[in-house]
Amino acid sequence: MTKNNLLTVLFLTLSYISIGQVQLKYSLDTNDNFTLQQEVTQIITQDIQGTSQEIENKLQGILDFTVKEKTSETTTLDVSFKTFSMKMSSPQLGTLMEIDTQAEQPTEESKMFMGLIGASITIVINQVGKIIDIQNGDAFMENMISGMGIDDAAAKEQIKKQLEKEWSGEAMGKSFEQIFYNYPTTKVSKGDTWNNEFVTKMGLSTTNTWTLAAIEKNTYKITGTAAVTINTDNDQINMSLTGTQQTDLIADAKSGLPIQLTVTSVAEGDSYSKVMANFKIPTKITSTTLYTRL
Repeated sequence: MTKNNLLTVLFLTLSYISIGQVQLKYSLDTNDNFTLQQEVTQIITQDIQGTSQEIENKLQGILDFTVKEKTSETTTLDVSFKTFSMKMSSPQLGTLMEIDTQAEQPTEESKMFMGLIGASITIVINQVGKIIDIQNGDAFMENMISGMGIDDAAAKEQIKKQLEKEWSGEAMGKSFEQIFYNYPTTKVSKGDTWNNEFVTKMGLSTTNTWTLAAIEKNTYKITGTAAVTINTDNDQINMSLTGTQQTDLIADAKSGLPIQLTVTSVAEGDSYSKVMANFKIPTKITSTTLYTRL
């Protein structure tokens, strides 16, 4: 083979590799707006002295995102809830709690969560979706407390401490990171893999391996597998669980935004009562979270 022919083959090979690679990232402009519907089903099963007890939590919400600012490295998003509902029930005990911000006759719990509507926080993500800053982070939590109509400062502070693990700016930021932080820092081809980690304030951590499963005309398909650890500590009970998680993402090739994101997980281990420290409760949590772009 002549030198010229060898250079031609090399050029064609490098061109093919380049064409087969994509840079997965978010490409949004100032004032862009998008809406995601979140649906969560979580089932907690515990074996208490030989008796199985099951709690089912169902959550649904519509999240609104508006691009506030765009730079070459970051995207700043205002995030708000349009609706929020949650139901906790048990086959043995029936409905334990029901919240719906759209209910005609809201419960006391619903009144608190109605504080989510009309409030917004600001998150800053980099090109691959990692959240690097949270602004006005306690807006949700403060509006929820305000909606309860409590005047006593000590009572407000106590409720704030109870809400912080789930509704503080840090906690919400980590929750939103599950939606966005799925991309690699380098170009990838179909079949390539990359890794990252999530650690939440609620005690959930995952070590993720992602794979670019398909490159299509208008979409990318990405799958993820993860090892899951749940270590919680609250006033009533501690949990120590391990398990696995599966993620399936269909993303818009132009914007990088999720079209549909499904996360399923199973974790098993033990719970420990604060009252009876040596009393071990075998526990299993299965959950499915679905985000759909509206």
